[in-house]
Amino acid sequence: EVTGIVTTMDGVAISDAIVSFPSSHTASYTRTDENGVFSAAVGWKNGRSHLIVTAPGFARLRHQLELDSLGSEPLRLSLQNGRPLAVTLVGPSGAPVADARLSVAIREAEQPWRYAESKTTDAVGRCRFAELGAGDLRLTVTHDGVEHRVAVPPDAVEYTFHIENPATVAIDWSGLVDAGIEPVYILLRRPLPAGQGTSRPSAEDEIADLMVQSGAAPNTSFRCAPGSYEVLAFTGDTRETVKTEA
Repeated sequence: EVTGIVTTMDGVAISDAIVSFPSSHTASYTRTDENGVFSAAVGWKNGRSHLIVTAPGFARLRHQLELDSLGSEPLRLSLQNGRPLAVTLVGPSGAPVADARLSVAIREAEQPWRYAESKTTDAVGRCRFAELGAGDLRLTVTHDGVEHRVAVPPDAVEYTFHIENPATVAIDWSGLVDAGIEPVYILLRRPLPAGQGTSRPSAEDEIADLMVQSGAAPNTSFRCAPGSYEVLAFTGDTRETVKTEA
């Protein structure tokens, strides 16, 4: 059983906050009482679980649970004030993009990026996020089959996301085949600085955008957002890398 107290950053109890347990088969969600207290029997997998706390006007909080670290004292969870962000999505023609699913990721300090929330743009290409936390923000949208990403200025409350026309990267790996190198697959990736990946803070952080199995004609084309990429040819034991601009 997990017991906790949810408060503001100043220590004021938050009542009626929703505490959910997405990875638990035992508890689904509960609410805090007038003193900000909650209690729930949680299912554990390999001694681990997690909870998510949401409350109107506050940023969504995700907290990792470790069975070995639970003590007799209740968890003390503090919520930050929500950070609003209104986004207008504009296509390459300059017209607003309606009915597009726009997601936002957040990165605090030197932590990896983590998903925060998704919204669908309205008829004039707008959507509003009301309860984001502090940290760097990154917007992602897929338009016409191509994924676009952009970093949002730290203090922005209004942002216009301009989508550029897709670029094309044509890859010809016949030279590898002629040299006796048989790629298992060809990968187009967008490298990121260490610590800015989607999963692990390492020098290998990357966004794997597109992949193609080799073995057919030794050439193909990728449609992608403009930017810097690397083309990787994996052979199973080794890999060949070439930098390119889209």
